[in-house]
Amino acid sequence: RAIAAFERASAALIDRPGLSERLLAGVDIPNRDPAIIDAYLHPRFGDQPIIEWSVRRPDMHVNGNDLVSSENDEMPGGFFDLWHVDEAYGINADDWQMAFDWLLSEGPLAIVVSDQWSQVYLSSARWMADKLCATGRRVMVITTPEVEEMVMSDQDVFFRGERIGTVWRQFPIFETKDGLARLVMAAQEGRVRMVPEFAHFGSKTWYALFWENQSAFAAEL
Repeated sequence: RAIAAFERASAALIDRPGLSERLLAGVDIPNRDPAIIDAYLHPRFGDQPIIEWSVRRPDMHVNGNDLVSSENDEMPGGFFDLWHVDEAYGINADDWQMAFDWLLSEGPLAIVVSDQWSQVYLSSARWMADKLCATGRRVMVITTPEVEEMVMSDQDVFFRGERIGTVWRQFPIFETKDGLARLVMAAQEGRVRMVPEFAHFGSKTWYALFWENQSAFAAEL
């Protein structure tokens, strides 16, 4: 709840003078594409602004009686491995059922894995997709070169003739160009749901900006 509140406050403050420029200073967006920069700073799904992530993985550390967050990861690749561990121990089955029902509630799920930074997740993503397909769910894994085969119509996104309901974004900001950039814009325009959303909430710079803008954050929180 605290991390979600932090994200909502960040979204409310993003347009404070000079703040977005500082937030972008350490963010590598290919070609400094203005449309991708705007999607990063002002994420939306069609006409609906996105003010918090629907899927998040904060790095939390025990500090005495407190929890301290060092990162709010934009790309939770450990999702696949976590399911594997829970499957092995036979725990949290109901929670996973609820998670998969939600991920597939809009139609087939496409796990889009970049073949650079995210390549390490490819085998575990394919394992999870195979396991889910064996239960009758429609899940596929798409790599960066295969993204070029995706067709983005005025209303929907298709892969090899099949409409995609949700994209699991397993690619980082700094690889978002060409087909991946077009996919982000399709999500921004409401043609396909993307989780985690392409947004600024995971920038570590927010922690410094939080400290410097305590009064503004306090008012939002």
